[in-house]
Formats: sequence, C-alpha cells, structure tokens
Amino acid sequence: MKAVILAGGLGTRLRPLTNKKPKPMLPLGNKPLLEHLIKWIRKNGVKDIVLCVSYLHETIEKHFGDGSKFGMNIEYAISKKPLATAGQLKTAQKFIDDTFVCVYGDSLFDFSLRNMIADHKKKKSFITMSLYEYKTSIQYGVIGTKNNGKVLSWNEKPEIKSKINMGCYVMEPNILNFIPKNKPYGMDNVIKKVISKRKTINSILVKNGFIDVGDKKTYEKLNLEYKKRDKIWFNMPEIIIREIEEDDLKNGFLETLDFLRNASGIDKNKAREILKDIKQNPNHIIYVAIDNKKIVGSTTLLIEQKFIHDGGLVGHIEDVVVRKDYEGKGIGIKLVTSLLERAKEKNCYKTILDCTDDVKQFYERIGFKRESNGMRYDHN
Repeated sequence: MKAVILAGGLGTRLRPLTNKKPKPMLPLGNKPLLEHLIKWIRKNGVKDIVLCVSYLHETIEKHFGDGSKFGMNIEYAISKKPLATAGQLKTAQKFIDDTFVCVYGDSLFDFSLRNMIADHKKKKSFITMSLYEYKTSIQYGVIGTKNNGKVLSWNEKPEIKSKINMGCYVMEPNILNFIPKNKPYGMDNVIKKVISKRKTINSILVKNGFIDVGDKKTYEKLNLEYKKRDKIWFNMPEIIIREIEEDDLKNGFLETLDFLRNASGIDKNKAREILKDIKQNPNHIIYVAIDNKKIVGSTTLLIEQKFIHDGGLVGHIEDVVVRKDYEGKGIGIKLVTSLLERAKEKNCYKTILDCTDDVKQFYERIGFKRESNGMRYDHN
C-alpha cells in the first residue's frame, strides 16, 4: 500500500515563514513537519510514499531524496502550480493502482492508521474519512424563542460539538477518475460528487491525536513544545523502529538476540521458517530498532485472549534487548513504547512483563506499575 502526501500548498497563512521554505518543511524541533508525518505513516506499516509537491519543491526533494535514509520508498508527483487538495492528488495517478492512503502535508496525526485501513477493507468502502470531534463555544447567551417571540430558554455560552474533516483518507484508486486534470479542485468537491454517485463513504471518529498546523500561533506553540522534547532526548540517535522483516535476519537481528541468549547459531533456513510462522500470527509481533540498516535492538509483543474482562486481550512484552554499544541512548524506551502503542491499537486492556528488580525503575519511567513479581501497564 502507498500513502500520498499532499505537500504542494503555498502556506500563505504562515508567511513570512514560508517565503523561502514550503510549509511542510517548517521545523518542529529539529525535524521538519513533513518528517514527523512520514515517520507516523511508517510506524503504521506503510513504507511507500508519493509526495505531491509544487511550491519550492526542490527543498523537499533535497531533504528526503528517495526515502531510503528514513526506511521508506519515496516518489514525487510535481505540478507547476498549486492545484488545491484534490487537484494535487490527481498528479499522483500514475503511481496508484491499488487501495491507498491520502493525507494532508500540513497536519500531525497520532491515531491508529492501521485500524483505519483494516476498517476500510472490512467494510469494502470506496472512501474512508477520518473525522475529529471538534468542540467550540458561542461567546454569548443563546436564547430560544417561539415564532411569536415568546422566550422559552436561555443557554449561556453553550458548547457546540461537530465532526470535522482531519485530512486523512483511505481511498480506492478509481477515486482519481472523479478529479479533473490540471485544474484546481477541492477534496470537498470530490466527496460531494462521490456521494451523488452513491458510492460508499465511511468514517472513523478520532477524539484526540490531530493537530492542524494552519496558522502562525499554532505553529510557534507546537515548535516550542518539540524543541523542549528534543532537548530532553538530545542524545538519542536517529533510530528507526518498525516490525521485523525477513532481511533483518541477515542484518544483525539474531546477533542482537545473542545479548540475551545465543541465537545466531540457529540454522538460517530454520530461522526463516520460524519468522514466516510468526508473521502469519497477528498476535505475535516483533519490533526491531535499526541504525543505518543494522539491527541494534528488538522486543516482542504476544497477545493473549482472556475469559475475564468480557474476553479482553492482554499483551505480554518479552525479549527486550539492545546491543551493549547502543545502551543508554533511549532505544529501549523507543522499542517498548512503540509496542505499547501497538498493544493499545489491538485493544489490550493491559500489558505485562517480567523483569528483574534492577530494571524495574526503567519500566516505571515508561508508565508501568509494580504488580507482584512483574510490571503492569494499563491502557486507558
């Protein structure tokens, strides 16, 4: 599956910050906004990306290249002029031949894209939209009346809730046939056209995990938060965390496990068969940490269904390991927190692990609580 990122806008609301830099390349901490977005997409299992670019596109191409240094494959759809959201998407048509993800390049997300994709496929949707529960309030008292002017009620500064478009979609490739070529065209026009043709559009509702970086005030506040975060983790190397792949067996995965117990001596064909069986089990998940294509850490999540908690799921984290020469750099935290996020996506009500007393403080920093001889993390 591919993800199409719409990154060709002019960023007029953020001028003068965008006079010499495209909006997706504005820094949030020590990385551009677009890099944070791409890492979120990669974390959700999508590693092929099409960047739809236009304004100052050379800046984006120079930074990301072919995507290999980010663990991605990146292609570019370049337009000579801004084409609005759907018009940009149309430029990616030659790269798309299957179900794909489409996201706006000026927003940040932190919800389960994996679950959204699975829901789209399960319902056989033509489009799945992500919606955000937006709350605002009217700054006046709202008076209810009858037609004759009789006052019935007074509601002081009421809160209003609405479902708004987040700019993250899962789409079928035929959606591109609804968009005119080389013409500015909004995504709202596409959705209205699809509705009129009685195609199936479904949605998921997200209550948090969405930021629209649309104005200077929002951007400056967010940039400050990321700078503080980067200062805390300044010594953490640029490590990619993802699910294990077959090539990892020859790139140091088994040798990394040696720091727990000898594993590299296993027959290589047998190792491939074991991994094949593991990959076919959705409740057996291995994450690896990668530094320049070398595996430097790993951990495993096993998911168990219980009769209690109405058939609830419990995650078990095992085999947490980081190579000795990479210890003390925050890689273990990255691995474990990534698996905790995956356990939450799987709807585990808790995740547990066994550990020795000397590392319990490490897990408490992440959010685990001591329970009997082990550690427990509640997903709530």
